[in-house]
Amino acid sequence: MGIAAEELARLQAATFEIADLPPGEIATIDGTHVKVDDTAAGYGWYFDQTPMEDSEFDVPVPDKERQTTEYSPANGKMDLLTVVMRELGQVYLQGKASLPKELRKNLQPLMESTLSPGVRRMPLDQWRVASNSNVRPGANQAENNQVASSSASQSISGGAAQTEIGDSGPKSEPTSQLELKPAVFNPSTVLMPGSYSRNARRVTYSPVARPADAALAAVPFTLGTVGPLNLGTIPPGEKVTMMFSVTVNAANTLPTGTSQVCNQGQVSADTIPQFNTDDPDTGAANDSTCTQLNVADVSVTKAAGSSPVCSTSNVTYTINYNNAGPAAAVNALVSDAMPAGTSLVSVTTPATWSRTDSVLVGANGTIKFSKASSANADAATFTIVVSIDGTVTDGQVIQNAASVTSDTPDTSPSNNTSTPTSTTVKKPPTTATVVGMTTVNCTATNGVPPDAMCSFTVKV
Repeated sequence: MGIAAEELARLQAATFEIADLPPGEIATIDGTHVKVDDTAAGYGWYFDQTPMEDSEFDVPVPDKERQTTEYSPANGKMDLLTVVMRELGQVYLQGKASLPKELRKNLQPLMESTLSPGVRRMPLDQWRVASNSNVRPGANQAENNQVASSSASQSISGGAAQTEIGDSGPKSEPTSQLELKPAVFNPSTVLMPGSYSRNARRVTYSPVARPADAALAAVPFTLGTVGPLNLGTIPPGEKVTMMFSVTVNAANTLPTGTSQVCNQGQVSADTIPQFNTDDPDTGAANDSTCTQLNVADVSVTKAAGSSPVCSTSNVTYTINYNNAGPAAAVNALVSDAMPAGTSLVSVTTPATWSRTDSVLVGANGTIKFSKASSANADAATFTIVVSIDGTVTDGQVIQNAASVTSDTPDTSPSNNTSTPTSTTVKKPPTTATVVGMTTVNCTATNGVPPDAMCSFTVKV
């Protein structure tokens, strides 16, 4: 297929500039002037010194792109050749309102609006590999691509998949690459005629790059079953790797006490009984794969001295703190608001904690204790001694509760505040005062003095 002289002149006039583009943007174009981000959107550039073959990208995704293995020097980096070819494609397409169907199909993968690290794209008729690559060149290329796309066909409930073939075929994309975000091309330019949309827009991507099979990646899911996914026929000795990502809901929406999330898939086929997936890291058989959450179950309890208590005595409060984990409680803070009608006498602070309030002896306020990181199973005991003021009346009940917070999410907030203590205050009796002199007459009634008994009355 030839190219018009006008199109060739436009391509020859194209210029490239290294620039500092906005975050997440890898290249932009204005007319025939292309700006390429100096850091490749933060991932770094892969400069291919042998651009006529693609052995560094030896994992083919048929009709879409080529990807690296974790051993490739291009792994985790942006392919400069793909970016340059795509921007030249933008120059070539300028002024074209439509394209022949075959040409549009040929250019479609190259002109995608985003690019992930460790990925090479090109027109479909330009796929090529070195003789020492895992995929053979020439006529056998279609055969290899067919194996990569159809050699897995069991039904697996679990999530979007990446295929992994045996020693002579494509390998699955490493997890480290899947955790990278795609970068955006030309956020304000017109895409290839007949493409999915007219303008590339900035979008929010999940932490996992889109898997090779776009149809599988496009299926969203919530709590429940993912799949089933039909993988066709898997030849003996070969395997399929299923990969999917989830976002854990906010801690305050999880069931009380949740400290981990677990998942288990089911596998079925026409020729074998159904079985469950197994976590190889636990050593146990037929178990779910569980991931500990970054949550800390912190709690406090509180006790006071015996009740009732005399108003002239002190009240000793004891606060017990505990972190049931599984994560450390960051910036743990225990607080105790002193009851009205009391004054501070003393405070006992554990060695690994700090008292952070400014309440003075004889004053009233909120006593606070803090710790930068309270590990799983950490426990502490605090004591606060208060005196009772004269404003407290006889029989009055004073109540007090302590509370605890931390910056680490807590899925059991109900134990963050202690049950209030109740202390009844009793006042001593008032001293009697004699108000006058009284003469007492005693009359013996049963004997002769000094053994006689008499009765008398005293008025006060």
